[in-house]
Amino acid sequence: MINNTTLFVSTVVVKDSKLLVVQEGKNNYGQLDTWNFPAGHVESGERLVDAAIREAKEESGYTVAIDGVLSVLLKSTDSGMSLVVFLLGHIADDHPVAHEEGIQQVDFVTLEALEKLNLRFPDDMIEPARRALSDKSYSLDIIMDYQEA
Repeated sequence: MINNTTLFVSTVVVKDSKLLVVQEGKNNYGQLDTWNFPAGHVESGERLVDAAIREAKEESGYTVAIDGVLSVLLKSTDSGMSLVVFLLGHIADDHPVAHEEGIQQVDFVTLEALEKLNLRFPDDMIEPARRALSDKSYSLDIIMDYQEA
């Protein structure tokens, strides 16, 4: 058994009471055609907030600002553990650039619409979405690597 812990960020971006979602175009982990929040691995030496901003830009084309921490999820996987930090964000620049090739579609959806999508992680995404829409987040200063720019 491999015992690894992988760190991920997932950014729940709210705009006009809707949530930013991306449709996966890759099938690396069986995720083809599923919907997710902009998310991905935190690279070695990278700060959580910086990783969230980078992943959101790569996957959605939008520049986002991170406002808070929504929740932290620890999951068992075949190769060890995954730690997912859900962050709350907003659109910082409403003029998106092209998103990466591995994304089929970018959209803003209501919570009701989100619940009906083919979600990549249906058991993990709804509660952070509810928290984001209720503005229930923790200050970024609970992240020990966070520094205000």
